Amino acid sequence: MAGGLLVALAFAFVAPAPEDCKECSPRHVCSVHLAEEAAVLKSTAPLLKSSDEAQRTKAYEQIARLKDSHENAPSPTAAKALAPGLVDPSWKVRTATVKLLAKGQDHDTAVESFAHALEETRKSDARLMTFATDDAMTPDQKGLCEYLKELSDALVAAKDDRAARALVEFLKKSSFRMPVGMIVPVTQAAGNLGTADAFEAVLERLANAEQVGGLRNFHDVLVAAATKHGGKELPEWSVGNSGQWKKWFEAHRKLFPEKVPKA
Repeated sequence: MAGGLLVALAFAFVAPAPEDCKECSPRHVCSVHLAEEAAVLKSTAPLLKSSDEAQRTKAYEQIARLKDSHENAPSPTAAKALAPGLVDPSWKVRTATVKLLAKGQDHDTAVESFAHALEETRKSDARLMTFATDDAMTPDQKGLCEYLKELSDALVAAKDDRAARALVEFLKKSSFRMPVGMIVPVTQAAGNLGTADAFEAVLERLANAEQVGGLRNFHDVLVAAATKHGGKELPEWSVGNSGQWKKWFEAHRKLFPEKVPKA
């Protein structure tokens, strides 16, 4: 009797495996899952207002799991409910939300949310984008570093031209005095995009860094991106080599696609 009860309890706490729903389609969520969605959004609303970041994260995780029983048709409504987490006061919550949105949520909503969040971060968190050595960064700056890396990687993984534009625009418009540990992951993500515009944006960063002594990290991103696309006879590293890179890029721009290569 006791053994049977333990087995029953064990099965009760096993999370259901992600699956598809025959009644759901990309443009339609069935009535059963709509009702489940409404119930979860209602029950998590108080948690999202909590002053405890762990409670808010838990609420976003519950919302993110809504797609698990109909992965063939993730709900835009659920994805939109996750979006506020990208501008949460806590960097931990923001970073956790990026991961949740990037994992199987409605693609269009996720891409638009990521793009908007990156633009808002550039504007509202500009005060944190001032130079500091890695060991001298404030906790807020370190939190922003982690968030920007996760967000930039998610934009690349989306394989979407809207996501690519957002990342390139951030590189063009954000401060050129950002801490190295903050900007390098973003430029690496741009290099991974593989587009001509992204390559050019990293090259512009290299040129601006030369005004304060240069930064080899940007050069290395260009080397990696160029090599991936079959580039040969690449410029060697030296302070002031952005001019050589510009000439190389003008001669080899056709190696890089204008749009994001699809998976």
